Amino acid sequence: PYTTLFRSGERSPDDDTNGETDEIFGHCTHILADASKIANLYWQKYQFTMDTNWLAARAYPMIRGAAEFYRNFPNFVKEADGKYHIHHVNNGESNWNSSDTPNEMNAIAMIFPLAVRASEILGVDSDLRPKWQDIADNLAPSAEMRGGKFFGTNSVAGENNFTNRFRRFRGGRDTYGAFTAGDDNVQPVGSQPELKRRFLEFDRTGDFIDPAGGGGAQIFRNRLRLREGPGAIDAEHLGGLASGIHETMLSSGTNSLDTTISIFNRWPDDWDAAFQLLARGAFLVSSAHVNGKIPLVEIQSQAGSDCVLKNPWPNETVTLYRDGKQAEDISGDTLKFSTTKNETVVLVPKGSKPTEIKISP
Repeated sequence: PYTTLFRSGERSPDDDTNGETDEIFGHCTHILADASKIANLYWQKYQFTMDTNWLAARAYPMIRGAAEFYRNFPNFVKEADGKYHIHHVNNGESNWNSSDTPNEMNAIAMIFPLAVRASEILGVDSDLRPKWQDIADNLAPSAEMRGGKFFGTNSVAGENNFTNRFRRFRGGRDTYGAFTAGDDNVQPVGSQPELKRRFLEFDRTGDFIDPAGGGGAQIFRNRLRLREGPGAIDAEHLGGLASGIHETMLSSGTNSLDTTISIFNRWPDDWDAAFQLLARGAFLVSSAHVNGKIPLVEIQSQAGSDCVLKNPWPNETVTLYRDGKQAEDISGDTLKFSTTKNETVVLVPKGSKPTEIKISP
């Protein structure tokens, strides 16, 4: 209905306004991607619990609804180039009244494969799967920005690859803590400073967005911060840092469909650490990093799923102990093995035995 507010005019790559008015657009309007982002969180809870009842009752309605909203959105169409495009949307809070914005296109690229997978697991909506798959297979790349708006086609290689699109959707940053740079950072000590800076070298306040009348950016005694002006207190920097530590200690999938567990990813050699964290597939994973080495990995299978683990000991054969008894040897860059519900599997390099690990404070 809002299209009646647009003045007539032919779209031109050199005309940043396209003959249209932006008077109905704002920082909090024409943003559709949030539904898909929320639906993805529902999907992740399923991945971490493998509870198909919860998937059917709670997660799938969100995933299906987000996908169907996009599919039926009047300004999301398959055009003459055979690709699906979206028009008259923002790129998050900015780039009002644009087409094929990264925020929307990456959300679309994420939600339709999820809808296909979830419907397959539940055995429902077989009539919608081909329609969803067609969108996933023929989604246009994100557009290029000129003059504050997005126009045309961005022919970035691999843009339509689901993993690449999903990584962009997540932000694709390798430095944690939400905002980088700053002169008062904690400086890394010892070797591999480039790895340590991912956690230490970030400005806790970032760029202050609303300095006028705000009194300047502040870190409060409770470690929350004031960054966008009075009343806009946030903890994004703490969440980003915690997420980065978690992903480095334990990652269980580079996108929202595949589940491959990997541990101590680019972790500094001289940082001793231990963790117990939940991974996709409903695996409770425990491991340690001592004197630059990983002595063992313990996996408690809460749902009896098949486990896929990136080999923590490259080029070495690995021995599995199942519920305390030596079982089989496996090898390869990726270790794949079955589990049963409530089974505990301990993996060690061949020739080693599981032992208690102690880390000095």
